[in-house]
Amino acid sequence: MPILALLFCFSAAVIGYLKGDPSIWIPYAFINPLIFFSPRIVFTFIPSVQKRLSNHWLNNIERIGLGILLVNIPGSLYLHDLGIQYDRILHLSVAYLVFYVVFLVLSPIFTKLPDNIDKIKALSIAGFVTSAGLFAWEGMQFSSDKLFGTHLFFDVVQPIARDVTEDILFGLAGTLLAISLFHLSKKTWRKYAVDSFN
Repeated sequence: MPILALLFCFSAAVIGYLKGDPSIWIPYAFINPLIFFSPRIVFTFIPSVQKRLSNHWLNNIERIGLGILLVNIPGSLYLHDLGIQYDRILHLSVAYLVFYVVFLVLSPIFTKLPDNIDKIKALSIAGFVTSAGLFAWEGMQFSSDKLFGTHLFFDVVQPIARDVTEDILFGLAGTLLAISLFHLSKKTWRKYAVDSFN
């Protein structure tokens, strides 16, 4: 999976560079690979993390990270400029996937024994952090446009207020969908909660 992630990031960076758009090639050349590899670096070089968490934890995070890249790249390169409201699909699916990453990252703090995780508390905390991240993301886009002249906080076909409202609502819907599936599916709970621990 790491090789695939690098390949997709590199391809997107090259296309963004050829298009002359630094808001595409800079994140995909530097920022996204760094974010993607952060869990592997932590897992590899911090023995207490490796002792506590299993390879399933790392594999799950990398699989989800690859999914997030695959959903984002088409939007970054082409679909946002077409005015087809790809942003709705993007915010719904990315929030859904990010919830799982947040849960996995926070899972070591929930308990020392995975069989004793307070499911409602764990899902509530992960849902809150995911939702807060959604609001922070919108604020980051606005700030980036103001400070660096990027063109992230806009929509081709609708007013910005409606776009931001839709982004937040679809993101919250994706988060609630993830929480619901996590809560209802014993298989999902075992895969992402119990099996993440050694």
